Amino acid sequence: MCYHEKCLDMSTIPEFTQVQLILHRVFFRSDKAITIFTEDKPSDKFLYSILLNRLINNEIKINKIIPLGPKSQVVEKSIASLKSRNKSLFIVDCDIKIMFGEELETENLISLKRYCIENYLCCEDGIVEYLFLKLGKERNRIKTDLDFKNFMTINGKKLLKLYYRYLLAFDLNCSHTFKNATEFFNIPGPPKRIDGTKVNQEINNVERVIKENLKNLGNRSYKRELEVRLKKIEIINPINLETIIKVLSGRDQLLPLIRLKINLLDRTSRQLSDDQMKRILADKVNLRSLDFLKQKILSIAK
Repeated sequence: MCYHEKCLDMSTIPEFTQVQLILHRVFFRSDKAITIFTEDKPSDKFLYSILLNRLINNEIKINKIIPLGPKSQVVEKSIASLKSRNKSLFIVDCDIKIMFGEELETENLISLKRYCIENYLCCEDGIVEYLFLKLGKERNRIKTDLDFKNFMTINGKKLLKLYYRYLLAFDLNCSHTFKNATEFFNIPGPPKRIDGTKVNQEINNVERVIKENLKNLGNRSYKRELEVRLKKIEIINPINLETIIKVLSGRDQLLPLIRLKINLLDRTSRQLSDDQMKRILADKVNLRSLDFLKQKILSIAK
């Protein structure tokens, strides 16, 4: 090894001990600290804590992570916070408006670039790492058995077609509750996939509500209007894995699918609660897709 190679050999640099890391956080400069506010429920505080502490990697200190509840309340608090000198960041979900490409960002507020924070747990690398520890098989074998891209695409595209209708119903202020993916699992016996027949039934139900709404608005060609509007939504949100991971609800659609697949490969995982599963995956997932959030945090805390 030449001198320059030796100088660049990162393996020769000692890592921080746990004690050093703790002292590093305790004695961090006060102006390099930030408080994070989110719109999620209290139990999701731990999910955010795992993700953000991994993301920041001790570059700054996160004072607290505080879930505030509804998005409107988070936005209201972010506006009030602008009058203070506190270094704070307010994080909100994009929700179904992400399908219109709508993102929100102000001086101290940012929306996620996917439906919600759970979407960032839908990561093949993280799932493989989790199952590697559980099953002890080679990672390549686990990846083959997981068949992530194929499994998520086949099942997700059915739900995506439903979400086109959900978005239109939402945009027209139709009263319709979004269903969870678990309501579309095939039965009898252990669920293995999304049942297309059940999804189609829900699609028909939503279309009925939309047509009635368009008809009440005085649109005589309401069937044609429905087709035109759906086509526009589909063009913005083409059917592929990237769109599926981005615009379907991670909480209600994607994670139930992922749990379904994990449970098929590892029966002991069925004993975990949803929150436990989310926290485990948060510790394993690849964080590249959250780099935009890291840059926002660093820009405020600098």
